[in-house]
Amino acid sequence: MAIIETRFSIAFGDEIEFLSADGSIYNSVGILSESKIVVGYQDDSASKHSKVKIGTVSGTNVVFGSGVEFLSQSGLDNSSSIAILDESTFVVEYQDEGDSGHGTVKVGTVSGISVSFGSEIEYASAGRAAWPSIATLDSTHFVIVYADWNDSRKGKARIGTVSGTTVTFGSASVFYSLNEATTMSVASFDPSGFVVGYRKGNAGDLQGATKIGSVSGTTITFGSETEFTDAVGSTRDSISVDIFDTDKFVVAYKDADDSDHGTVKIGNVSGTSISFGNESEFLSSNGIVENVVKTLDSSHLIVAYTDGFDSNHGTVKIGTVTGTDCTFSNESEFLSNDGSDYIALATINANKLIVAYTDTSDSNHGTVRIGITDGNSIGNLYIFGSDPATSGDLARPLDWLLRTPDYHPQIIGTLDNATTVNIQLWNVTNGENTPISVASSGCYQIGDTGRWAWSTSGLPAYTTNQRQYFYMMTADNSDTFTGQFFLELPENTKWIHPRNQNEYLK
Repeated sequence: MAIIETRFSIAFGDEIEFLSADGSIYNSVGILSESKIVVGYQDDSASKHSKVKIGTVSGTNVVFGSGVEFLSQSGLDNSSSIAILDESTFVVEYQDEGDSGHGTVKVGTVSGISVSFGSEIEYASAGRAAWPSIATLDSTHFVIVYADWNDSRKGKARIGTVSGTTVTFGSASVFYSLNEATTMSVASFDPSGFVVGYRKGNAGDLQGATKIGSVSGTTITFGSETEFTDAVGSTRDSISVDIFDTDKFVVAYKDADDSDHGTVKIGNVSGTSISFGNESEFLSSNGIVENVVKTLDSSHLIVAYTDGFDSNHGTVKIGTVTGTDCTFSNESEFLSNDGSDYIALATINANKLIVAYTDTSDSNHGTVRIGITDGNSIGNLYIFGSDPATSGDLARPLDWLLRTPDYHPQIIGTLDNATTVNIQLWNVTNGENTPISVASSGCYQIGDTGRWAWSTSGLPAYTTNQRQYFYMMTADNSDTFTGQFFLELPENTKWIHPRNQNEYLK
């Protein structure tokens, strides 16, 4: 039996703007249900007021309602993010720059595509709450982490309890006190536990670190700190964490010690202890501008990032996790122009995601796109059989090929005693079973190996991104070799040579 990991790609729907003016910043997105989302943003076209909109999802289309303000302070930048409590309730946290940067929350109640907000409640009322991040614990509780500038910029966390549109906070618990905690991200395992990722200090060490927080009521106790980078100055301002299950999570970061390569590590949790596997790069060239990671299921993740090596294109990759190892798919772009900014990412289900971003190539309009992963499920493709014993036997993995404007994959067959070979192809996408007329059916011999090849450049052009083909090579001595393959034609993609086949053929 051979096993091949599906070569994932993501097909994106059309761009949909939630703000068709200049410009949207501090974007966030949350999933209320598979058919309803909420986006948050600062509207620079409306004196920098902060707003949310409800979007109704159908397929890859989104229809947005009207913007509803949760902060009407004019002329100041106010960052914000969203935590979903249930299908009709969410919490928005923000820095109120009109009130000295105090850390503030409001509860939003959704009815149809309308939103109403309760009164604001402060979780940091004596000074600036910097680098905040929020995560849902259950339908009435959330955790928020931040740097308390009124207390030596220590990293702190608080539990919020929601009743109606009222929030009460437990006492703050410190998770980092040596220097300023920056670039924080938090994700919850369950109502009693969460992980926080952060950078240590704004000068000096700057390592990336994590801690597990245990929750009892509104009290938090932290375990020991575990660094995911150990070199001085090894992380920058782009740390993101998310959860696979109750004992595993992922952290994505910009590795400043390695030319700002985009990197992830998988963390295993035992009690409040963390152990990390080796790093895996999703961008091995400099450099990442920003990134965010979300899990799709217990063994797959998706990372969205601004690719500074490729003119700030907005890009995503799917990662497949085995133990603490992660291998990545080919990239898919949600923005092929210069460039994407203020990226937010959420997963609608295991095969569907939404990315919100500021399109700087289009006057900073606020935009979303929905992406759907290939296939109905995520996992390995299993092909049963033994290695071919003679010419023409078919017992091997299904090939998944990437065809780009500058590269045409070759189809290769084994026909040992042939002098000439020709190929026939059928389009079997969704059961079409249609013969294909090709530009040239002649195959070429690869040295004296007994292998014959044919270039997919002979296939007709298609507008769809993926098609499935069955082929048969026929020799002049009537021997045949048959096989099938998927061909992917991603938009505006350049060829990247595949990694060692041992990474995907087992």
